[in-house]
Amino acid sequence: MPRTSSPSRVTLDEILPQVYEDFRAIASRALKREPEGHSYQTTELVHEAYLRLAEVKLIDWLDEDHVLRAAVGVVRRVLIDYARAKKSQKRDVNKAAALAPEGILLGTTVDADCIDLIALDEALYRLRELDSRKAEIVELKFFGGQDNETTARILSVSPSTVKRDWTLARAWLSRELRR
Repeated sequence: MPRTSSPSRVTLDEILPQVYEDFRAIASRALKREPEGHSYQTTELVHEAYLRLAEVKLIDWLDEDHVLRAAVGVVRRVLIDYARAKKSQKRDVNKAAALAPEGILLGTTVDADCIDLIALDEALYRLRELDSRKAEIVELKFFGGQDNETTARILSVSPSTVKRDWTLARAWLSRELRR
């Protein structure tokens, strides 16, 4: 992998070809949870997320996992921004009150129209204040579609830690989203 002047820094453009397919897989899995008729396609979501990542100039990209970890967060932000824009267009309070994202978190099958990403996003911010690792695990698994082994590698923890934290985080989020 070509390096810039600093031995521990690579540019996003240098590392993107190596992670592009993983980036697409993250975007594709995230879009599968979205309602049908979503205006983003996988490639468009990847490109929007890449443009947002490219705007951040202060990050020293260390390796592929570092970029993928950031990509999951940016894909989440793009989808949350989209959900907020759509919600502001609809202004349908009754429908918003009926949304229940905890079904996905609990592992049950829920119609994509029932996911309130905005409520989930707000709950994730609260979880991050309590336990940032659990919030990162939720982000990587829910928004990035990563399995336990990949999540463990990205976060430099054991797969059993990921499994335990995922279970606790889902329970905490479920409780928070029912309030």
